[in-house]
Amino acid sequence: MIQDTRDSEMLRAYLAGRDRECPMCRYNVRDLTTGKCPECGAELLLELRPRHGRFGLWLTSIVGLALTLGVCLFALLVFLILTITHGMNEWSTFWFIPVFAGVCGLGLAALVVYARRFRSAARGPRVAVAIVSVASLGLVTYLILLTVEVF
Repeated sequence: MIQDTRDSEMLRAYLAGRDRECPMCRYNVRDLTTGKCPECGAELLLELRPRHGRFGLWLTSIVGLALTLGVCLFALLVFLILTITHGMNEWSTFWFIPVFAGVCGLGLAALVVYARRFRSAARGPRVAVAIVSVASLGLVTYLILLTVEVF
């Protein structure tokens, strides 16, 4: 209990005269009088952390999506060349390639725009995004190889 009181006092002293946002709702908690955000009720804690979050999972997600997008664009180019040179008109078989390219492009844009929020999020969701990003490369490659085998 004594530690909680001391922590709360330190938090109030730190926020006195400083504009800072609640990490949950972005409400300005300047001159806070309690240890909770008055807007959303989140308990606030004064702690030390790196100025910039770790980049490992964020970079893994970026690389996974970028490679998947590259594979999709390369496959689209190959199928476009085959369509032009050999008259192949089986685009209904390859519908998933532009879909994956679009999803990967949107995912990359979101990761770049929301990089700070991603890096400060809980570890579980960041790991999940990284796994899905890397797995998408394997899935797209598998689907392309499976589709090519059909022909």
